[in-house]
Amino acid sequence: MPIVVLSGMNDESLAVNAVQHGAQDYMVKGSVDSDSLRRSLRYAIERKQIQESLRIKDRVIESSINPIAIADLQGKLTYVNHFFLKLWKYESVEGVAGRSIEEFWHRSAEALWIMERVLSHGSWRGQIRGRSKDDAELDLQLSAFIVKEKNGHGEPLCVVFSFVDITELTRLRRRLKTEQSFAGIVGYDVKMLQLFDTIRQVAEVDVPVLIQGESGTGKALVAAAIHNEGALSDKPFVPVNCAALPEDVLESELFGHVKGAFSEAASNKKGCFEQANGGTIFLDEVGAVPDAAQAKLLGVLQNGTFQRVGGEETIKVDLRVISATNKNLAEEVNAGRFRDDLFYRLCVVPIHLPPLRERLNDIPLLADYFRKKVLAQMGRDDIVLSAEAIDIMMEYDWPGNVRELENALQYALVGCRGNQLLPEHFPPNILKKTVPA
Repeated sequence: MPIVVLSGMNDESLAVNAVQHGAQDYMVKGSVDSDSLRRSLRYAIERKQIQESLRIKDRVIESSINPIAIADLQGKLTYVNHFFLKLWKYESVEGVAGRSIEEFWHRSAEALWIMERVLSHGSWRGQIRGRSKDDAELDLQLSAFIVKEKNGHGEPLCVVFSFVDITELTRLRRRLKTEQSFAGIVGYDVKMLQLFDTIRQVAEVDVPVLIQGESGTGKALVAAAIHNEGALSDKPFVPVNCAALPEDVLESELFGHVKGAFSEAASNKKGCFEQANGGTIFLDEVGAVPDAAQAKLLGVLQNGTFQRVGGEETIKVDLRVISATNKNLAEEVNAGRFRDDLFYRLCVVPIHLPPLRERLNDIPLLADYFRKKVLAQMGRDDIVLSAEAIDIMMEYDWPGNVRELENALQYALVGCRGNQLLPEHFPPNILKKTVPA
């Protein structure tokens, strides 16, 4: 039974003795107001509930070889085991007690989002990236769940986090550098190998992802890879090009409409969010979403609910949101063209795709990949890439990135009549920028 002592004796030695024997607090009559009494009683009850809920689990937690942490419902750490301290490079519990769990994540927004999901769904499992005391990155598998009072049927008491360290496995894969492509994305530059690791990581994590990069870098391919490599691969994947739709059409396309909502609405129509329910919606060029649709989009991300255009029924969906943009959304927020609250909801996990000019050593690999692809489509005999053609491609900046490279090779192969691709077969704009006058 939790104990709070209320006494008429203002005796310091008696108060110390009471606390040493297990009392939560010692309070003196006449100097106690209702708020402090209520607060003391609440703390005593909460402390006892947590102790009881973890009493049976203590032996399992302490004997576990995995790092374990326990946090209150606000995300503040109340307990960690020896292996948690060892993994995060702390010497004692005092160094971590009371700190927020988000401080141990590489991305605090991801930690906050996961905490929110655990509180609303009861548990969460996936791959995350942590950051140790010496600022080293840690690749981790995480299982998190809520502990409730009354054998799991009462109010939530705390959140338990169990980690598995897979850092060395991830680093080994990077050191081997055996991959040349992943999920349809071609490249063996170190930046691309890191991208492949990131895709594997976030594919298992049901968090919103924002993919940023210049036009033609392959943002849609990355979005599809994240969906296809995760647990939702057999569920719908619905892409929407927000920049390709007029403002008056975009809201109807995203959220649907009811019959008679506007002159062309001859019947009810499901929007992309309803079509993607249970799976993934990909919002390409999300920076082009107008203000009115931004507000409605924020509501879906916060509550999972929306209404069709012209409708009154509230529709609930459960899906993953992946978005992409070639704009710098942080700058768009600062300029007042994009809502900051929507940006933070979309950008729980940011992914940056490098432009082709920053991974030039991938150009020969990409060129060979597209050469084979185009020749198969054309039904042509084999045409080899000359050393001069590769030099031309390596010297060009490729402002249109991988998409421009593919188009240029297609142009060159169509115009090639021999069995070797030469510089003169490439589009004039590429030759003009690479060949000295």
